[in-house]
Amino acid sequence: MTAVLKGRAINSIYTFLKEHGTSQAFIRTNPTGTDALIIELKGIGSPADNVALVWTQDMIMVQQQLRPTVTSLVASILSKSQEESGSEVFCEICCTSQQDDLSDFNELDIADM
Repeated sequence: MTAVLKGRAINSIYTFLKEHGTSQAFIRTNPTGTDALIIELKGIGSPADNVALVWTQDMIMVQQQLRPTVTSLVASILSKSQEESGSEVFCEICCTSQQDDLSDFNELDIADM
Protein backbone atom coordinates (compact mmCIF):
# COMPACT_ATOMS: atom_id res chain seq x y z
CA MET A 1 0.00 0.00 0.00
CA THR A 2 2.75 2.44 0.92
CA ALA A 3 4.62 1.68 -2.29
CA VAL A 4 1.54 2.70 -4.27
CA LEU A 5 1.17 5.87 -2.18
CA LYS A 6 4.77 6.64 -3.09
CA GLY A 7 4.08 6.23 -6.81
CA ARG A 8 5.20 2.65 -7.37
CA ALA A 9 3.21 0.04 -9.30
CA ILE A 10 2.55 -3.29 -7.60
CA ASN A 11 4.55 -5.13 -10.27
CA SER A 12 7.59 -2.98 -9.50
CA ILE A 13 7.61 -4.37 -5.95
CA TYR A 14 7.79 -7.95 -7.21
CA THR A 15 10.47 -6.97 -9.72
CA PHE A 16 12.52 -5.23 -7.02
CA LEU A 17 12.33 -8.23 -4.70
CA LYS A 18 13.32 -10.62 -7.51
CA GLU A 19 16.42 -8.49 -8.12
CA HIS A 20 17.50 -8.17 -4.46
CA GLY A 21 18.23 -10.43 -1.50
CA THR A 22 17.14 -14.03 -2.04
CA SER A 23 15.51 -13.07 -5.37
CA GLN A 24 12.17 -14.36 -4.13
CA ALA A 25 9.18 -12.11 -4.81
CA PHE A 26 7.55 -12.18 -1.37
CA ILE A 27 8.48 -10.24 1.75
CA ARG A 28 8.11 -13.33 3.92
CA THR A 29 10.75 -15.21 1.91
CA ASN A 30 13.08 -12.33 1.14
CA PRO A 31 13.92 -10.33 4.28
CA THR A 32 17.08 -8.81 2.80
CA GLY A 33 15.25 -7.68 -0.32
CA THR A 34 12.41 -6.36 1.82
CA ASP A 35 14.82 -4.31 3.93
CA ALA A 36 16.34 -2.84 0.75
CA LEU A 37 12.86 -2.07 -0.61
CA ILE A 38 11.83 -0.32 2.60
CA ILE A 39 15.01 1.78 2.60
CA GLU A 40 14.36 2.78 -1.00
CA LEU A 41 10.70 3.61 -0.35
CA LYS A 42 11.59 5.74 2.69
CA GLY A 43 13.68 7.92 0.37
CA ILE A 44 10.88 8.76 -2.07
CA GLY A 45 7.48 10.38 -1.87
CA SER A 46 5.99 11.86 1.26
CA PRO A 47 7.91 11.24 4.49
CA ALA A 48 4.53 11.12 6.27
CA ASP A 49 3.90 7.74 4.62
CA ASN A 50 7.07 6.23 6.12
CA VAL A 51 5.37 5.36 9.40
CA ALA A 52 3.55 2.48 7.64
CA LEU A 53 6.94 1.16 6.55
CA VAL A 54 8.10 1.12 10.17
CA TRP A 55 4.96 -0.81 11.13
CA THR A 56 5.71 -3.27 8.33
CA GLN A 57 9.30 -3.73 9.52
CA ASP A 58 8.05 -4.38 13.04
CA MET A 59 5.45 -6.93 11.88
CA ILE A 60 7.88 -9.00 9.82
CA MET A 61 10.57 -9.37 12.49
CA VAL A 62 12.01 -12.89 12.40
CA GLN A 63 11.74 -13.27 16.18
CA GLN A 64 8.01 -13.49 16.86
CA GLN A 65 8.29 -12.11 20.41
CA LEU A 66 9.69 -8.84 18.98
CA ARG A 67 6.66 -8.28 16.73
CA PRO A 68 3.99 -5.85 17.96
CA THR A 69 0.77 -7.20 19.38
CA VAL A 70 -2.45 -6.42 17.54
CA THR A 71 -3.45 -4.04 20.32
CA SER A 72 -0.18 -2.12 20.26
CA LEU A 73 -0.18 -1.90 16.46
CA VAL A 74 -3.76 -0.62 16.29
CA ALA A 75 -3.02 1.84 19.08
CA SER A 76 0.04 3.11 17.19
CA ILE A 77 -1.97 3.52 13.99
CA LEU A 78 -4.77 5.36 15.78
CA SER A 79 -2.32 7.51 17.72
CA LYS A 80 -0.44 8.53 14.58
CA SER A 81 -3.66 9.25 12.67
CA GLN A 82 -5.08 11.39 15.46
CA GLU A 83 -1.75 13.20 15.84
CA GLU A 84 -1.74 14.15 12.16
CA SER A 85 -5.41 14.95 11.66
CA GLY A 86 -6.36 16.17 15.11
CA SER A 87 -9.54 14.12 14.99
CA GLU A 88 -10.82 10.59 15.29
CA VAL A 89 -10.18 8.29 12.37
CA PHE A 90 -12.48 5.63 11.01
CA CYS A 91 -11.75 2.32 12.63
CA GLU A 92 -14.34 -0.40 12.18
CA ILE A 93 -15.34 -2.97 14.80
CA CYS A 94 -12.78 -5.47 13.49
CA CYS A 95 -10.00 -3.23 14.82
CA THR A 96 -11.22 -1.88 18.16
CA SER A 97 -14.01 -2.44 20.60
CA GLN A 98 -15.34 -0.67 23.64
CA GLN A 99 -13.44 -3.15 25.81
CA ASP A 100 -10.07 -2.10 24.37
CA ASP A 101 -8.23 0.13 26.80
CA LEU A 102 -5.58 1.98 24.85
CA SER A 103 -5.27 4.89 27.28
CA ASP A 104 -1.92 3.79 28.67
CA PHE A 105 -0.39 3.10 25.26
CA ASN A 106 2.85 4.88 24.42
CA GLU A 107 3.49 5.24 20.71
CA LEU A 108 6.25 3.01 19.36
CA ASP A 109 9.57 4.69 18.85
CA ILE A 110 9.66 5.59 15.18
CA ALA A 111 12.73 7.80 15.17
CA ASP A 112 13.99 6.15 11.98
CA MET A 113 11.33 7.87 9.90
